[in-house]
Amino acid sequence: MALTIVAKIKAKPEGVDQLVTALKAVAIPSREEAGCESYQLYLNPDDPTDLVMVETWADNDAIATHNKSPHFQALVADMTPLLAGPLDIQILKPAKDA
Repeated sequence: MALTIVAKIKAKPEGVDQLVTALKAVAIPSREEAGCESYQLYLNPDDPTDLVMVETWADNDAIATHNKSPHFQALVADMTPLLAGPLDIQILKPAKDA
């Protein structure tokens, strides 16, 4: 069963451009990973510090593999000082018969 990750990210104002660049860069290899169905960054047009990453993966194993990937691990290390607060991450499954 496919799972969707919604990661809400709040950037420090001075770190927005660097964070957006890093998130876009990690999307490229992530989309090539086995089990990745989609990987998209969304920007709030009214608040540039408000970012959302929406990812769909084939299953938990694909997510676990992605989380261990070198490009994702590098992103986590690079983005931490650019964040204004903790990440808000939800892993969602489709509702039956929706």
